[in-house]
Amino acid sequence: MKSKAAPVTTDGEKQTTKLDEYIDEEHKDGKQIVAENTPVEVNGAKIIFKNLDKDGKITIPAKKLYQLNATIETGSAADGDKFVESFIKFLSHTQDQPSLSMPLMGFAGNWNKSL
Repeated sequence: MKSKAAPVTTDGEKQTTKLDEYIDEEHKDGKQIVAENTPVEVNGAKIIFKNLDKDGKITIPAKKLYQLNATIETGSAADGDKFVESFIKFLSHTQDQPSLSMPLMGFAGNWNKSL
């Protein structure tokens, strides 16, 4: 299998025009601009795999265990007190074996800091 990491993301915000349920003096056309949560890529964040072969592949013999060693660098979210998330993908090279995807989530910053 070849392993690959998706970009590390955190919660972001974008302004979106939504249809309002009612028309009033402020929203005569029934439209309203609202903030919507959306994932944004964290600058400088990456997942570094430490025990892959030179082609980025993992070979696990039948009925054996494998421990994937990796480090997550949280980039600009490091001191931001934010949740970060990503996926590690394991891409199969044979038709009889499915590709797999594993989500991961963590907190970058000081969990005990009072908000």
